Amino acid sequence: MAALTPQRLVVMYEQSDVLRRLFMQGESKEEAMAKFTEDDVRERLKQVIDPELGIDVVNLGLIYGIDLVDREDGKTDVIVTMTLTTFGCPLGPILTEEVNFALRDLPDLGN
Repeated sequence: MAALTPQRLVVMYEQSDVLRRLFMQGESKEEAMAKFTEDDVRERLKQVIDPELGIDVVNLGLIYGIDLVDREDGKTDVIVTMTLTTFGCPLGPILTEEVNFALRDLPDLGN
C-alpha cells in the first residue's frame, strides 16, 4: 500500500466588510487578532463527514495540522493540512468544498 502524503489545502474565503466591521467595533487591532482558535476550527471540521465511511474527518485522523496566520488587516488565514482516506480519492474536491463550507462563518476569516 502506498504511503499517503498530507495535502496542504488553504481555505479560501473572504468575510464581507460589513461582517468584519461588526466584529471589530470598539476593539483595538491587538484584540481583533485571532477571533477563533485551532480548537474552534477543529470543532467545525467535525461537521465534514467522509461520504463513504460516514465518519467526520477529524475522528478519522485525516487532519494533520491547523495553522492560523494573523494578517495585518485583522483577518486570520487558516491552513488545514489533511490527507484523504485512499490514494487518489475521487472525493478530494468534495471534501475540500465541505471544509470551506464548515469554516465559512468564522469571524474575520481570511484565506
